Amino acid sequence: MDKNDKDKEGIISTLLELISIVSLSGAEDNLAEYIKKRLSELELHFYEKKGNIYALKGKPDILIATHIDTVPSWQYENAFRPYYDGERIWGRGAVDTKGQIASLLYAMKYGKNFFVAFLRDEEEGGTGSEEIEVPDALSIKGAIVLEPTSFNICTQQAGSVELEIYTKGKPAHGAVPKKGKNAIETAIEVFLAIKEIFCYKDPYFSDSGINLGVINGGIDCQVVPERCLLKIDIPVLPEGSIKDAMSMLRQTLKRFSGVEYRILEKSEPWSLSEDEWIVKKLKKAYEHAVKEKPSISGMPAWTDASNIMEKGIPCVVFGAGELSCAHTPYESIHKQDLFKLFLIIEKLME
Repeated sequence: MDKNDKDKEGIISTLLELISIVSLSGAEDNLAEYIKKRLSELELHFYEKKGNIYALKGKPDILIATHIDTVPSWQYENAFRPYYDGERIWGRGAVDTKGQIASLLYAMKYGKNFFVAFLRDEEEGGTGSEEIEVPDALSIKGAIVLEPTSFNICTQQAGSVELEIYTKGKPAHGAVPKKGKNAIETAIEVFLAIKEIFCYKDPYFSDSGINLGVINGGIDCQVVPERCLLKIDIPVLPEGSIKDAMSMLRQTLKRFSGVEYRILEKSEPWSLSEDEWIVKKLKKAYEHAVKEKPSISGMPAWTDASNIMEKGIPCVVFGAGELSCAHTPYESIHKQDLFKLFLIIEKLME
């Protein structure tokens, strides 16, 4: 068995171990201990600070970061009992982001220069990246946040407004609905009105759109529903702003009576020039490692890159696997993607 085959098997085995360690946001201690054990076996200099784990070797100019927490199983029956079917590895975190971690750990085995941060709490509050610290002695010129991007280099990231909307109706017997006011029907009208004013045509965000994640109302088809709850996520693309999005949202909701809303979360979009040093650096490593040219795209979901950018470090989002399967009951990653990511990171660490 040659080095490549041994590394492929090792990365797959590592990912299976990572998935089997439950590490929900706020409860990542067991996985943190596993990572520290692996770093110790590699005889690397590492330390833990404010919950994050850092590893350092040589004189790096890049920060590579990823998060160690996952979302819950959410109807994924065997979410934390991973399996390998010969082609894909299945389980919660396979792409988001334990697959990234498995490839990263193997690249660190051979890398000569790196500064790596394993961050907590990305899926909830993002407190890990809020607390990230770069030692003063390092000259970090850019950062790469590992997330599933299908190997696209994401130089932009969408922001979002996440909110709850409550609609009020008037109850009546279900056989005479015209005597009441249906809160669910109003909620549907509100959602369609919001969807109409937010249009997404940016080629970097071709799959982006408003997501109605929760609708809850009514008690029986023989009662006109008095109240309905919607939970909606509204993307804000880099050419826009939270301020503009909120103004459009308020104007739309004013058209409906008996509607209340509550903002749950807001995050601004960001973008980076393709001429930035970190973009060119990653492009070069990609081309040298896999003999292909990478594509440039946008990241439609919030990542730790937002907090890293706020600290003045130019940042891109990049990684293996498809974002669309993250958080789902079919989350998985192909073995070839794991090895491809390993090769690219290894080249970056030269």
